[in-house]
This record gives sequence, structure tokens and C-alpha cells, in this order.
Amino acid sequence: AVVSTQSGHYYTDPNDGTCYEWDEVQRAWFPRITEDFLAAYQMSYGLSEIDCASTPVAESATSESTNLKPEIAVSPVTQNQDAEFSDKSEVTESSKGTEEKPLVKKQKKAPEWFEMDADKNTWIYVSGLPVTMTSDEFLALVGKYGIVMEDPDTEKKKFKMYTDEEGNFKGDAKCCYFRKESIPLAIQMLNGTKLPGSSKRVKVEQATF
Repeated sequence: AVVSTQSGHYYTDPNDGTCYEWDEVQRAWFPRITEDFLAAYQMSYGLSEIDCASTPVAESATSESTNLKPEIAVSPVTQNQDAEFSDKSEVTESSKGTEEKPLVKKQKKAPEWFEMDADKNTWIYVSGLPVTMTSDEFLALVGKYGIVMEDPDTEKKKFKMYTDEEGNFKGDAKCCYFRKESIPLAIQMLNGTKLPGSSKRVKVEQATF
């Protein structure tokens, strides 16, 4: 039976006891995420700590160059020998100038694809969303199944909604959860559902890079 309170409308499934909450924005029933629900879900799927991905800091080693003049053993020479030695030195210096190779600029490497460790990948890719969905509506939808991470530099949620050349939303997006346990929960609860304003069914999967 549906129970209505000042905070919303709730429905309890008599088969498994799951409590559902009516979402006025999406016009659909969604499981009510409570501490008891998360505890039961974590007991079913197991809970493991997430290793924080440590970003290695590239250290550039600098060395101070010193101009050391080579020591030349000087032996007594005659005036003719001194002139001959001076002529040879001039020829040697001039030949060095002609033999210098031009500097070759290093070419930058093209960006390469990389594979993120599955244990540290907490991104999900969602498709089949209504093209009229806003960023706030998308965050509210995926936020039902876990905490969306924030960028430490910008303090903004880490998500992306794909648009066409004219800036219109194409119906697919991705977001980064704080815990990897949110990924199977979002797949179980949201995958295959149909949202108002879309003729497609929602597809949720772990994002690949």
C-alpha cells in the first residue's frame, strides 16, 4: 500500500520488503536509499576499502654544469714550432665549426589510450537518457545510488554530459562515484528502466578509457 506523508509518498514491496519513494521530477518509483538499505546491500555484495589512487609526482633532476678548463701540459717550443702549432689550432677550430650538427627538435608523442585499473575505476557510463535532461537532474538521478566525487581543484562534481556540435544534450553521460560499490548498485537499480521523455531504455555500465 502507498503511504503518503508530508515528506513524500512511499511504497513497500510485500515480496522482499524494499521501500520505494516516489520521485516527482522523474515521475517514477525509485528504491529509497537508507542506512538499512545500504547495510543490507553491502552485506550481500561485500564491502572492501578503496585504495586511493596515488598520483606519482614527476621529479625533474637538475644538475649544475661547471665550466672546467682542461689542463694542458706546456713544453718548451721553438718559435717555428709555436707558429706551426698556432696555425694547426686555427684550422682545427674552423673545422669544428663546419662539423657542428644542427639541433633537431624532439617531436611530441601522440596521445595514447590507457587502461585504468578496474579496482580504481569508479566511473559509470549512462546512455538512453532524455535529451531534455539537465545537469542537475542527471546528478540527482545518479546521486540516488552513491556519492559523486568532487574535483579537489574546482570543487565541482566529476561528471560529463555529451553534447553535439550545437551544444544539445545527446542522451548519454558519465559520472565518477566516490565508492566502487555504487557502480553495481546503479546498474542493478537503473539499468533497463525507462525515464519520462525518452523512448529508449537506460543503459548503465562501468566506463572504459
